[in-house]
Amino acid sequence: MKNIFLKLVVIVFIITVNIAAKAQEKGDVAVGGYLTVGSGKGEGYGRGGIGAKFLYNASNRIRLAAEFDYWQKNKGGIGYKNLHNINMSVHLLFPNRSKMVVFYPFVGVGRESKKIATTNINGVISTKKFNHISPLAGAGIDFKLSTKLALNTELRYQQMYFETTYGGRSSIIHDGTLNLVLGLVYKFGQ
Repeated sequence: MKNIFLKLVVIVFIITVNIAAKAQEKGDVAVGGYLTVGSGKGEGYGRGGIGAKFLYNASNRIRLAAEFDYWQKNKGGIGYKNLHNINMSVHLLFPNRSKMVVFYPFVGVGRESKKIATTNINGVISTKKFNHISPLAGAGIDFKLSTKLALNTELRYQQMYFETTYGGRSSIIHDGTLNLVLGLVYKFGQ
């Protein structure tokens, strides 16, 4: 599974670099930070997180995004100790006439990584690591505040996976989370 994900990352990176090299003169580059609030089972992790994104306009209508989400740790002794996602997505841009507001649907794929602390019947705490591929889709809106700064909001659905134990047997639960993202994006260049 790790080899498949690594190959996928390398292919997407090569495609992104090739597109960036060909469209560098026309492409906008931006970075941003955001807060995110999620729904879903969220067993053992907090409902809030922070994130950072890198955006590249491959054309006037297509934008590539690379994002990193870090979710709040569980405050108790048991549960998720570290939960983060690395996402790559493609945005289809629909600006209004004044170009002050841009609506975009998107699809992508992420790598969900987590570390969980569990306890057995004897009270012994153990730690496990999990990595999963997680598809995502959603829509967002950019509100231009100035030539360099935009307010960004997204509604993102992402398939998450949680490990649970019933009757001494471990199993994976598929849980879709709906996340609300609110942040600022800074555009480089002109």
